[in-house]
Amino acid sequence: METKISNNWKFKIEIKHLFSEETTPELINKLCSRLNTQLVKIKSEVQKSNLMQDEINHLDSELEICIDNFEFLSNFATGNILEKNWQEYSFTGDYEGWFNDYFEQLYDLGDSRVITNHNISEKFIWIG
Repeated sequence: METKISNNWKFKIEIKHLFSEETTPELINKLCSRLNTQLVKIKSEVQKSNLMQDEINHLDSELEICIDNFEFLSNFATGNILEKNWQEYSFTGDYEGWFNDYFEQLYDLGDSRVITNHNISEKFIWIG
């Protein structure tokens, strides 16, 4: 059976309205927290979705990596990982750089296509 291509987005994340000119630890924590709240919800919805099981398994793993990354960065921003221990993680205080790297990984995942049980290819996550 031929796969039908759809331009529909399976899920949506709202985050860009929180961006600011100045990158502070507080902003990073806020962004990471909001992203993770939405990613945990999407992860749960993926489990109940009409996607093929191999897609569900793959996405579950990829979403877990994204959630872990944003939670990890948030631990620096909130002080849960003390500055005196940053060198153990090769963190230099570049919140913006690390956030951008993790956000780019999320964008790449979001731009991927997923296949439903009805053999329809949809875009995964719209991020705006």
